[in-house]
Parts: sequence; structure tokens; C-alpha cells
Amino acid sequence: MRIKQRIRIFAACEGGSERSYVRWLNAQADELGLHLHFDARVCGGGDLLALVQEAEKLLVRAIIVGGAYRSRFLLYDADRLGDDATRDRTARALALRIGLTIIHQQPNHEGLLLRHMPGCGTLYPPSQRSLVELQRQWQEYRKGMDHLALARRLTIGGLKQAAVVERDLAGLLRSLGFPI
Repeated sequence: MRIKQRIRIFAACEGGSERSYVRWLNAQADELGLHLHFDARVCGGGDLLALVQEAEKLLVRAIIVGGAYRSRFLLYDADRLGDDATRDRTARALALRIGLTIIHQQPNHEGLLLRHMPGCGTLYPPSQRSLVELQRQWQEYRKGMDHLALARRLTIGGLKQAAVVERDLAGLLRSLGFPI
């Protein structure tokens, strides 16, 4: 019997919270039988250009070691956009050149997670309130939780709910075979 090879997906993450979320997505893909492998890489902080440049470095190294990726994306907090329009344009051009899809988290990662909570699919608090609103729905939530802690609260139903309003995320998930 031949084992179906997993499709490699490159996931550039701002930090550990996003990496945990990507690992949670990988577990959802496994449950759905999608045969995906999300290779989550932390790019660190900075503006969009700094993150895309770091993602490019990580991507090149990863391709040399492990081969090509079918899809490539970066999770990025949208509240950081617009600080420097020139750098944002340069970042988008570089992302396009290297085939990196930018998934804008509105307004940030906690806002994205909030929209996974039951009845919260259309809530868009300002960035400084996202964490407070998320913790109102999920008292145990702390930044940097691992994917196992996320799995105790997040569900595929919550992902589908968030994907209704998170167009960037929904497009990525559909392209990978998620039933969104």
C-alpha cells in the first residue's frame, strides 16, 4: 500500500501565536484528510516589507533543503498597513514576485481568533480592543498559546464562520481543499 505524500505549504508567521494557529490549521487539514503539511516559519516583527523579506530568506532556504511548495502565505496584522505606503507597495511587489499570498488578519491576530468564537463572526473591534474582546469570549486565552490549547477551543465550524468575512483566509483555504 502506498502512502499519499503530503502537499507542502509554506506559512510565514509574524510570531508564535500565528505559528500555533497554522499548526492548528494543519491538524484541521489532517482531520479532513487533505494530506497537507504546513511548514510554519516565524519571521519576527516589523512592517510588511521586513516580514516579506524575511519570509523570502526562509523560503529560499526551505526550498533548498526540502523542495518546492504548492502554496505560500504570510499571516500579517492589517493594523500595521499604511504606516509607510512606499514600503507596503514594495512588500506587495516582492510578495507577488516570490508567490507569497498575504493573509491580512483584521485588525490583528486576536481579531481573527475572535471571529472563530460562536456568535462573533462579524465582530471587528479596533486593534487595541481585540485582545479584550477575545478574552471576554475566551477567558483562558493568552497570547502565544500553543496549537493544542487552541484546539481545545477552536473548531472547524468556527473556522468556517470566520472565513465568511475573512476573504483572504477563505481564498487560501478553498485553494487548499478546505470545505469552506
